[in-house]
Amino acid sequence: MSRIHIHFKTRFKPYSHTPGVKALVPGTGLLAELFPACVRLYDWTKKTASLVHEWPLELGGCVRDFTVVQDLEKGRLSVSGDSPKGLFRYHLIPNEGLCVFHCQRGPDSWINFPNYTVDRGVHPFLPPQKCRLSLNIHKAQDWPHVVERGNLNEILPFWHCLGQMTPAPARLKEEGTLALLAHCTSLEKQPKTCRLKPFETLFKVAFNDLLVPSLSDEHLMGVSIPPVEDPSLSPLSLLALGSQFIQALFIREEPEGLFVLPALPKECLHGRLIHFKASFGEIDLMWRGGKPFVLIVRASQDANVNLVLPKDIRRYRLRAEWQGTGIRQEKASTLQFNEGKRYYLDRFER
Repeated sequence: MSRIHIHFKTRFKPYSHTPGVKALVPGTGLLAELFPACVRLYDWTKKTASLVHEWPLELGGCVRDFTVVQDLEKGRLSVSGDSPKGLFRYHLIPNEGLCVFHCQRGPDSWINFPNYTVDRGVHPFLPPQKCRLSLNIHKAQDWPHVVERGNLNEILPFWHCLGQMTPAPARLKEEGTLALLAHCTSLEKQPKTCRLKPFETLFKVAFNDLLVPSLSDEHLMGVSIPPVEDPSLSPLSLLALGSQFIQALFIREEPEGLFVLPALPKECLHGRLIHFKASFGEIDLMWRGGKPFVLIVRASQDANVNLVLPKDIRRYRLRAEWQGTGIRQEKASTLQFNEGKRYYLDRFER
C-alpha cells in the first residue's frame, strides 16, 4: 500500500469564447485584451492601465470557435480558433524578462512576431504555485457561465490560485474597491452565515472578464466606495491580498499556532487545501461536514506547534507513520514535529 495522500484532480484553466475578453498574463502585472485579429497588452500595475504593446493578426476573414484559456497550471494564456487560413493556436508566455508570443499553429508570418520586453523591476514574475484549494465544485470552467452561476465555492479556488501568481504590493489601502477588501479580514468574529458576504460583494463590484480586478465600480452596482487618491495604487492587490484572505478562512499560521478551519463559512462544508507552506513544513488539509477529516504534515524542520482546532473538536488521532495505530490527542495540546517526517492527523471528534 502507498502512503495516504489527499487527491487533487482539479486543473485550473478557466476559458472564454468572447472576442475582446481581457485576462491577466499569469505571473505578471500585464493584462491582455484578446480579439481574433488583434492582441493588446496593457500595464495593469497602476490605477490607470496603459497600452504597452500590440500584435495585429492577419486571419483572412471571420473566425469560428474563438477560445481564450487562462492556463494557471502552466502559467500562460492560450488562444485558438478556426480562420479561413486554417486552424491557429498561440500562447502568451512570461519568460526571462519577456512576454513571449509563441505560435504553435498558424500563418508563417506569426512565427517571427517580436516579443514584448518586460521591465522586471515593474513586472516581477511569479511562477505557478503548488498551493491549491478545492471546495468540491467540478463544473465546466467556461468563465461567463461561472460568473452567471455566482457560486463562490466555484469562484474562490480560481481567485486563490491566480492571486498567488500575481505580483502586487502587500498593502491594504482603503481607497476604491480596496476598501471592500478590508471587510474580508478577521471573519472568524462574524457568524458562519455571513463570512462569504464580503467576498461576494467584492467579486460583483471589482472583477470583470477573466478575473480582472478594478479599483472602480465599473458595473455600477450601487456600492459606496471612497475615491482613489494614490495614482500608484494597483488593482492587482485585490487578487494578491484577496488570495491570502481566502486561504485564511481555512488555514493560517500565526505566532500563537497553526489555526485549522478558523473561519469556515457555512457554505463551505466540504473541501481540501494542499501544499500550504508553514514555517515548519508543508500541510495538506481535507474537511467534511464542517470539521477536519485529514491533516497531513510534512515537516521540514524540528518544531513544537500549537494546533488550534475549531471549538467543537475535542480530540483526534495522531500518527507519525501512516501504518501505525497512532495515539489519541486532546484538543489543547502542543505537537512536536521532527525534520523529514510525515504526520497524519485524523478521526477528529466533536
